[in-house]
Amino acid sequence: MHNVFGVDDDAIVTEFFDNIICHQLPVNDLELQKVVNRQIHWHSHTCRNKSKNECSFNYPKPPMGATEIFNPLENNTF
Repeated sequence: MHNVFGVDDDAIVTEFFDNIICHQLPVNDLELQKVVNRQIHWHSHTCRNKSKNECSFNYPKPPMGATEIFNPLENNTF
């Protein structure tokens, strides 16, 4: 059974995600470690605020408490 975003109920899709995705770094899979490391924010000179030693992009960000699906805003929202 496939769960389809935009077709199935969001609760069903998020439950599917929760069953297959975790927020732990892989230990024994070097290829997967490479993929995960591409998704991690590594500080560089562009993200350091000159007056403070903090990231301009507000990283690190804590993981969300629950899986959520964010739908795009309608064009007339602004």
